[in-house]
Amino acid sequence: MLIIEGVTGTGKSRTIAMLADWGRRVGHPVHVIDEDLTMGSFLEDVRVPSWRERPAFPGLDAGFAAVERLRRDDERALVVLERFHLTVYALFSHWHLVRQYDRALNALGAAQVLLDYRPALTEQRSVLCPDRSGWADEMDEYYGGRLLAIAAVRQSQAKRRRALLMSELPYLHLDNSGGNWDDCAAAILAYCGYSFHLPGSGHDGYQVE
Repeated sequence: MLIIEGVTGTGKSRTIAMLADWGRRVGHPVHVIDEDLTMGSFLEDVRVPSWRERPAFPGLDAGFAAVERLRRDDERALVVLERFHLTVYALFSHWHLVRQYDRALNALGAAQVLLDYRPALTEQRSVLCPDRSGWADEMDEYYGGRLLAIAAVRQSQAKRRRALLMSELPYLHLDNSGGNWDDCAAAILAYCGYSFHLPGSGHDGYQVE
């Protein structure tokens, strides 16, 4: 079971799509629990003072329940969560509130993958986001300006790195500054004990070892 983490622009969605494609090609079940479920309304809630006084994480609860259900249905499957408690910590830095999720995931044998890039790429990868129409304007409005948006993203990623060290879960920390989605997927599968052969790259297909 894997949790794929990272700020916007680090390549989570593309990497997860490649993992799912690998599963289809080799006939190995890969179940993806996307951030719409795991985050729920957290990104809006965290800005509300009344919520901050009594925080709750129904998205994490729902994501964890989905993990348990999928594992019961098929123990062989690779279950991939897109964002989880590291994102919560990055935006609401109270580790004691998410420690219970960390320990529960560790008991299930989960691991984390943090996708990263060089700080100099923050504006290009996480703010401008050429594949997301209007994203830069939304970021500027949300944070109150471009420089503040860049600073917020860098702080968020720094907190994710810090959380890796507090977590009980094993982790893989990947620098994806070059946007090498194939390499990220291959490294993740190797970390899980699988091989990943890419069509058109000198290999003749995908296989499980």
